[in-house]
Amino acid sequence: MSTPSSQNDRDRDGPRAGRTWPQGSPPGDGDRTFGERRRRAEQLAEQLTPRQREVLALLLRGDSTKEIATALGIKQDTAREHVQVLYTHFSVSSRGELMAMFVPTWY
Repeated sequence: MSTPSSQNDRDRDGPRAGRTWPQGSPPGDGDRTFGERRRRAEQLAEQLTPRQREVLALLLRGDSTKEIATALGIKQDTAREHVQVLYTHFSVSSRGELMAMFVPTWY
């Protein structure tokens, strides 16, 4: 089994083939340092509403959608909508991608 040689190869050939990133490179782009990704994430975070920042903090803490809903006293569907808005805002499609914008990878 062959392994793609870079993130760009995975994006070109994998399930995200042809996907464009409206705000530049994908969060895990090897051409960007963690510091650059973090600064971009912080710039985007400044544009969030106070409620979106609360949801983001809970997501980055590792809370599930159910835990977010309970912590904020809202329905799970509402929490799920907040999460989806954050994914769109940060141009990601998973919690892992969002986390990668804020937490350094150690490999």
